[in-house]
Amino acid sequence: MQFIQSRRIERDPFGLSSWTVVNGELMHGLRQAEKELNMHTNMGSRVLDEEGFLGRFPPPVYYDEDGIANVLAMREMIAAGYRITMDTDFDNAFVV
Repeated sequence: MQFIQSRRIERDPFGLSSWTVVNGELMHGLRQAEKELNMHTNMGSRVLDEEGFLGRFPPPVYYDEDGIANVLAMREMIAAGYRITMDTDFDNAFVV
């Protein structure tokens, strides 16, 4: 049996620096973003210019009405004190 020593990741390995949410009904305080997000993905590029808040999560998140998934950094959610679980016997989803 081999043990691998874990190490703390100081930076998100995917370079995620902004969160995007497609479910506007989960957001509150929707407004014009202070700074636009120029997003580049394998589906193309676009500019997000609206932001708001997702529940009690403190930093603002970008609203992406044309997106296909909410994109949040788990590491930041955990650092903010949220617990994240997944039970595939119940649902194929992360529960925050």
